[in-house]
Amino acid sequence: MFISILGRGLPLLMLAGCVAAPGGDTDTLVTPALPLSAPESYVWTVQEASPEGVDAYAIDLDEDGDVLIRLYREPGVRSFELRQADGSVHVVRPVDLDHASSLELLRMNEDGLAIGSIEWVEGPDIHRETLRLDLSSGAVELLPRLEALDINASGDVLAHTWGTGPPVVWSGPGEQVELPLSPNALLDDGSVVGSLRGEGTQSQAARWVPGLGVLLLEGGGTRAGAAAAGPDGWPIVGTGVVEPGLSGSIQWDRDGSFHVLPPLAVRWGSRVNGSGWLVGSGDMLVHDGVAYDIGTLVGEDLEAAVAINERGQILATRRGELRQAVVLTPSERR
Repeated sequence: MFISILGRGLPLLMLAGCVAAPGGDTDTLVTPALPLSAPESYVWTVQEASPEGVDAYAIDLDEDGDVLIRLYREPGVRSFELRQADGSVHVVRPVDLDHASSLELLRMNEDGLAIGSIEWVEGPDIHRETLRLDLSSGAVELLPRLEALDINASGDVLAHTWGTGPPVVWSGPGEQVELPLSPNALLDDGSVVGSLRGEGTQSQAARWVPGLGVLLLEGGGTRAGAAAAGPDGWPIVGTGVVEPGLSGSIQWDRDGSFHVLPPLAVRWGSRVNGSGWLVGSGDMLVHDGVAYDIGTLVGEDLEAAVAINERGQILATRRGELRQAVVLTPSERR
């Protein structure tokens, strides 16, 4: 299968913060129609999503364009902010966690709930606990003996259990469902994608659906796993055997078909939207089997793209003497 790599070496022109093909007109730009088409067909704008003079890293992005970022105002001192598309800024301050020596956040949902962990020291011991945090109010719920992986629109948390316990979907104290597969992502409908373990190192990409059980995804051989899915469950992306003796990245579509993606397109933490735009592997954007260098596409030196929404907005970290979080937005010409 032939896989193209686009975006490297393309002639680009910067126009008032936008990137367009030479000769393009950027006077009137509108939100792209869905589903999104090829990324190079759009005009891109780049908006800084972190304060100047501070080392900042991108964490997550929601459908409204609100972003969660990690800041280092002093070396080794970490803080977090929720920066909303309307310009308002919420400094994240967990309530009743004054004893914590550090906070880490991983993901957030549309309601401003985030998952992460805290650490604190008692004598010679370092303790760690997983939490679900309201980014605006600072309200905290602790998830004892769990390691959070993902959170969905309902606030349910996908987590590993410490020790030998099964992975679970946690909805609140005393409310959790054990999972029969090794999970990677939790969808808004409550389903989970991951892999179903077989003998030895064998596994098959799978999706667990509440009330239905485990649905296996055909393709990918005996060492396959699903890493992420679009908001309504499709497409699903993951890894598997793409030809004898060679593992690679795969996409499964709603019609039951699957196709091979560019090498290294899918990693743990990859994100994909309903149009099949995939990010999460450095500054690579994949669509329809084609890999784009996002930095070249938008005219920026990017370290990593970490999240994408249905409108095609991408949250990334920009390189520099101080790193910055940036939101990249595609638009169509009217």
